[in-house]
Amino acid sequence: MRWEEERMSAPPGVVDVLMATDLRFPGGTTASIVEEVTAQARAGYRTALLHIPSPIQRPGVPFAPRIRSLLESGMADLVLDGPVHAKILVIRHPSVLTAMPPWLPHVTADKVLIVVNQVPVDPRAHAPYYDVMENHRAARRFTDTEPVWAPIGPAVRKALTRFEPRIPMLDHDWTNIVDADAWYTPRSHAPGDHPVIGRHTRGHWSKWPADRQTLLAAYPADERYTVQVLGGTEAPRDVLGYLPKNWIDLPFNSVAAADFLGRTDFVVYYHHPALIEAFGRTVLEGAASGAVTIVDPLFEPTFGPACVYAEPLEVRRIIDRMSIDHDAYTSQSRRAVEHVRAHFSYDAHAARLAALIGPPEPRPAGGADDDGAWEALPADETKTLIVDLRPRASLGVAEVRQLHRASDPDGVASALLLVPAAAVTEELRAIADIETIPDVVDDVSSRERHRYVRARVQGILETYPRIRRVVVLGDADTVLSAVPPAVPLHRAVREDQRWCTSEPVQRSNGVVAHSGRSVSELTQRGINLLRQRAPRLVVRLGLLSKHAARSLHAQTLDRLAPSGALLIERTEIPKLPTPPSPISNRRPTALFVVTDPSIAAGETLLAIRRRAVISNAFRPVVLAPTTWLTEGDRLGIVVETFVVRRLTTQAYTRAQSGYLRRRIAEVVQAFQPASATTIRRGPGDPSSLLGEALDVAEELSTQRTASGDLD
Repeated sequence: MRWEEERMSAPPGVVDVLMATDLRFPGGTTASIVEEVTAQARAGYRTALLHIPSPIQRPGVPFAPRIRSLLESGMADLVLDGPVHAKILVIRHPSVLTAMPPWLPHVTADKVLIVVNQVPVDPRAHAPYYDVMENHRAARRFTDTEPVWAPIGPAVRKALTRFEPRIPMLDHDWTNIVDADAWYTPRSHAPGDHPVIGRHTRGHWSKWPADRQTLLAAYPADERYTVQVLGGTEAPRDVLGYLPKNWIDLPFNSVAAADFLGRTDFVVYYHHPALIEAFGRTVLEGAASGAVTIVDPLFEPTFGPACVYAEPLEVRRIIDRMSIDHDAYTSQSRRAVEHVRAHFSYDAHAARLAALIGPPEPRPAGGADDDGAWEALPADETKTLIVDLRPRASLGVAEVRQLHRASDPDGVASALLLVPAAAVTEELRAIADIETIPDVVDDVSSRERHRYVRARVQGILETYPRIRRVVVLGDADTVLSAVPPAVPLHRAVREDQRWCTSEPVQRSNGVVAHSGRSVSELTQRGINLLRQRAPRLVVRLGLLSKHAARSLHAQTLDRLAPSGALLIERTEIPKLPTPPSPISNRRPTALFVVTDPSIAAGETLLAIRRRAVISNAFRPVVLAPTTWLTEGDRLGIVVETFVVRRLTTQAYTRAQSGYLRRRIAEVVQAFQPASATTIRRGPGDPSSLLGEALDVAEELSTQRTASGDLD
């Protein structure tokens, strides 16, 4: 990859851009970093990331998945020690400057930029979010360089002007950016008499209008419109007391935001009056998609001609007019996309970076010069998932071919199968990629089996973002809730001695959200309403109680952990048994991961079983290629499988998780092993590392058994 070659050629500890923030943030801060790092990689800049913990982030939270994606792909390096020098240090989120830990590496920079994504205080706050002058002094102490503040939008700039000239400020806003090509969907005509209104934001109350009249003016409860929401509808449910029948509620991350916006005619975004929106990433993404974007006039200084500005009561009139006016709709769509490309695109970001630090250093001789060299992963062409849920049935090659052709008449799709392990044959492996359902799933209740299958289907759809249809043999309703509405779900039916697919399974009113709410959901809704309406004293007491509970929980874990206590959180995947064997069923499970298909299955599984029986310390589970299934069945060892071909692209996908990482997580959740080791080939002796893996499994399992007093 181009950026990998450039990074390797650079002197140690020297980068073009060092981006410093809390790399655990799940929302806009992480999204901004991902976009900017990708733009910098395309432009040829070398980027590194520095983690500075924020006091507002909970301890124990890992890096955001999209940050891990950047690090795995090679587009950015993680700075763990110093010294490091950057042409420009970009510090994001002021909270990271409030309590900088002493162990941070020594950093120097030619320029220091504090990118500010939040106003210091707004009507929601009981106290300022950050101290501007103290943060300024902290940044100056950190690098011995005078920092320059860079607001991300006009609202933040206005809030910071009262601190000038004590803090220097960039003369232009450091706006968020998008990959304009990736977000754009061409709009060649007006939507007609049944337009689709969409928005994708969190369901938090601050992101939605506060009252019923404003909410229904912007998002009508009228069958002439389809209102689809990606990310959560908790707030409008609380305001209205129900979800209108013409609304479609799509859970967060259930469909790619770019695909969601591509099927939306109008993006409409209005928020709570107490919120001062620093920028409005969802507005930018809506405009970039080509959908006509209608927002509050407060956004006009930020987005200019990219949006249509109106009060909520005017929204329906604008939609009605533009839905049938071809020229008005398409010209606004085109105007928005052109403005986004000029001011908020990757090229625009590269230009503003070059104005500050100059162009990137020339690439080394022999470096990649292909325009597409920045792509981290090849496209995944899997488009059809076939799931076999029939009891005691085997999916044959002929059935797969018939269903494959039926689900994609053009014959361009490739299939992925999720089938019982006993159904896998050499012939089946030759025509499709296969993930398997282990035989031990048959030993749990039907309810638990359904939970397991749903979780597996959901995991596959998250990992294979290009799957466009799901075909189920058996009870399709079992997996209905795991399949996003954007992905058609078909039943496999047999007609005239051939297999074909039904019409897509219909969902009632197109609404995905359940009509009822669990006790925990109702409790959380009540807490949210209380926080919105309660006096400040009550809110403060609630926060103190919450912090005290967290502190007590952490202290309890600290006391229990040295004693060998193990806490298992409930997951969608139920705990599965292991097959009956001479080993005591009360022994803990040991997981062995085999990613090298050249390792001999029979010899390795026999050695694992022999050690398990002799030591009576663990029950083995193996994650290996499907070719290990036959030997595993013969020796009575659970073999969970993965698609070998996917390991070549397993680092990360657009769905934010690595393929092998997902499969390991699923197996760990299902069997809750006390130990996990990877079996690899040793130098000169293919089995030299197997003994070490078995020693680790036996010792760890023995320790866990002793602490748990299983006898």
